[in-house]
Amino acid sequence: SGPEWAVSYQDGVLSVWRRTAAVALVWIADARALSLTHRGSPLLHLLHAWAPTRGRTLIHAAAVDGVLIVGPGGSGKSTSAILAHRAGLPYLADDYCLVTETTAESLYCSVKLVTPDQSERIEARDASGKGLFWVTPALAAPLRAVVVPQRTGERHATLEEISPAEALRAIAPST
Repeated sequence: SGPEWAVSYQDGVLSVWRRTAAVALVWIADARALSLTHRGSPLLHLLHAWAPTRGRTLIHAAAVDGVLIVGPGGSGKSTSAILAHRAGLPYLADDYCLVTETTAESLYCSVKLVTPDQSERIEARDASGKGLFWVTPALAAPLRAVVVPQRTGERHATLEEISPAEALRAIAPST
């Protein structure tokens, strides 16, 4: 059943949620100083605590058309997701999404990329040079696969099958 209270303080944002009351409190020290993470993924800590109460798991992954793209920061999740979206696939998530046993669900409309397309209006940039911009996501899709991108330096992408255990190992550290 989990703890009754979820409390988080990070980067000047205090979040408090009482599981039995279905009410949350969020206090922000200075909205102008919010990090790109908080701007693009607001209420993340609250959603992490809330999701299991609704049969969902919040994971660190991009998602396109029910395919989870997982791995550590810098592995190509966001780039893969936005390129698939530009190619016409339904975009679900950049950094975080909800999953059930059978679906992937969108949480946010934000994307963070180092080199967004010229047509995207950049909301803000962080110290690493990543820009935050917005897209219109699909709401949910049947869960189809897990992809673990790896940068190889090759010009063309290839796919290699991995075991379910390898996919879980790629999801777990950042989730």
